[in-house]
Amino acid sequence: MVIKMKKSSMADVARLAGVSIATVSHVISGKRYVSDEMTQRVKKAIEELAYTPNLAARNLKTGKSNAILFIVPNIGNSFFSTAVEELETYFSEVGYRLLIASTKENVTREAEQLHEINSSMVDGVILASTAESYDQLMQYLPHTLPIVLFDRSFDAINLSSVVCSSAPQLSEAVTALYKKGHRRIGFIVSRRRISSAQERLGAYLHVMEQFGISDINTFIKESEDDYAKVEIGCAQLLQEGTTAIIASDGAISFYTRHACIQMGKILGKNIEIVGYVDAPNTDLMIDYFATIKLPIREAAHKAGEEIISCIQNPNIIHKIELSATLIFRQS
Repeated sequence: MVIKMKKSSMADVARLAGVSIATVSHVISGKRYVSDEMTQRVKKAIEELAYTPNLAARNLKTGKSNAILFIVPNIGNSFFSTAVEELETYFSEVGYRLLIASTKENVTREAEQLHEINSSMVDGVILASTAESYDQLMQYLPHTLPIVLFDRSFDAINLSSVVCSSAPQLSEAVTALYKKGHRRIGFIVSRRRISSAQERLGAYLHVMEQFGISDINTFIKESEDDYAKVEIGCAQLLQEGTTAIIASDGAISFYTRHACIQMGKILGKNIEIVGYVDAPNTDLMIDYFATIKLPIREAAHKAGEEIISCIQNPNIIHKIELSATLIFRQS
């Protein structure tokens, strides 16, 4: 036989502490003054009864959850794990909790997560979307909630966004490679459907076309955050006589470097890499021809500030773009 234990209520706490229910509520919320003696009695009763406040009920009364949902495509990616760390720190300072949902780069999963949330659960959403277009998500977006797009955005939509731009830096790096004599410059891109990848690939194509490089598409290899696929792309590029490779993000850069070394290449001698570093605690790759460093912590902090701003002023939209830093290898 299973015996179900009755869950303690606020009334039980008040009865044990010898105070009113209102006093218990004030101690829990911290919004009204309660004497030290009464506060200690209430806390002792809460501990004895193992009482847990009903957040859902409190949300119904206040109309706020004091929680922000961050929907990320891959929590294992250092870019997004660093963003989570920064957002948790920021929200704890301003009285909010951070909730995390991972889409695993699956558009259907993302749509389901967006469809299921409502204003009784969270006060706002920061979304790093894996969708190719706004049309894919439009019908699922919770229109009663403020939303801030992070890292990945859609053109011409009425939502705030915070992105890291690196097109000028990538263009400068490709130009420097060309001036060093490189003509067969490869590009390994992860998920070219997303806006950040499109921006970087667009910068690469523009410079290559400017210099009159033909058959550019043969130098572009698509991959995901998967070492085996990056290794195949690197092998194909090297077989085609590529002397330099642009990697489209931090994970792809790390995999590209490792694959080239495994294939007997020496960075700086018979192969050059332009790579991304998207986590601040990652050392710059000193053997990269050039490193593009993204301001991930600053971007995450801005996203946190922006979602709070959207909660307080829902009719004010900001498009925030932060610039990457380009660092060339010391010769």
